[in-house]
Amino acid sequence: MSMASLFSQPAAANEPLRLVVEVNEGVRQVIGVSRRVNLVAINAMIVAKQAGRQASGFQVVSAELRRFSGQLDLQMQDLDRFIASLVHTVAGSARVRRHRAHLDAIDPKSPASAAIADAKQRIDTARRRIDDESAERWCDLRKHLDQALRLCGTGVALSRAAKIEAVYASTLGGDLRQVADEIEAAILSILGILKTLRSDVAR
Repeated sequence: MSMASLFSQPAAANEPLRLVVEVNEGVRQVIGVSRRVNLVAINAMIVAKQAGRQASGFQVVSAELRRFSGQLDLQMQDLDRFIASLVHTVAGSARVRRHRAHLDAIDPKSPASAAIADAKQRIDTARRRIDDESAERWCDLRKHLDQALRLCGTGVALSRAAKIEAVYASTLGGDLRQVADEIEAAILSILGILKTLRSDVAR
């Protein structure tokens, strides 16, 4: 189902769909930044190795940062797949509501009123089932985002440890400090995106 077809539905039904799309866009941003952190961490490991024993601490922290970015990337890919399934659930809920609204618009004195009443009953049953499923999935989405936020907290701590280790890297200390600053800025950017998404989903 295309995004254009999703947004062709009534405005009230569009709100959950818009939120899902926003979360999806945010997740893709995080994936992009996370992969950049991975590349910077690899470069940092190479530079630290060239610096020798004085930068051994930075080398260890860089390896941990690379592991962190890999874990975050995997979490975001899981979240991306989860959101794809959530789109179908939310779209199904909007579709059922649209069908119900069409039936409500039919004159109750219509000769087909009995058949329409039966159809309404079936739609209401389907709507309750989909709403229950949808509520459960939104709850799961909040849990996914909470996990990513906790992981990001580790990433922030690692990036700050990298800045401390850069101080001991002698002649390359300035370069490594610059790399550590870049990694910290990227992780804080990820943290900001995830906090915004978590706040939006909590509304």
